[in-house]
Amino acid sequence: SAGAGIRKGRKVFREEGQKPGKRAPGAAAEARDAEGGAACRGVYACRACGAFVAPADAAIPVSGAHLHTFFNPLGFVYAIGCFAAAPGLSLQGGPDASFSWFPGFAWTVALCASCLAHLGWSYSAPGKTGFFGLILDRLVLMEEKSPG
Repeated sequence: SAGAGIRKGRKVFREEGQKPGKRAPGAAAEARDAEGGAACRGVYACRACGAFVAPADAAIPVSGAHLHTFFNPLGFVYAIGCFAAAPGLSLQGGPDASFSWFPGFAWTVALCASCLAHLGWSYSAPGKTGFFGLILDRLVLMEEKSPG
């Protein structure tokens, strides 16, 4: 299960501040080591399947903030975090500029590459650096721990 940690190379990632089997909200961009309080690198994983989605250090500000809350045309509210990279995603369809939360950027639906859960959107614009807006309650922040 995702609570038991995921392996990436020789490193094991555990959920921030949680015992195995529990899930932490995906709002922090940096995990904290529970024993010493020192910062440690981590990753965001898909809450549905536990697959790697993005490194925690890929969190970036867009339009002055990392965290944003928006609603779509159907009235669904999303709390999203902005990321420079999210290699664990698969994009579905082409860019759409209608009802974009970020003026000048078109969005493309972004799914977990492993289980195809909807995790957010990729934002792109000609001549501008693209980014990802990830739905934070669909992610789990896993902190890096030494194996064994």
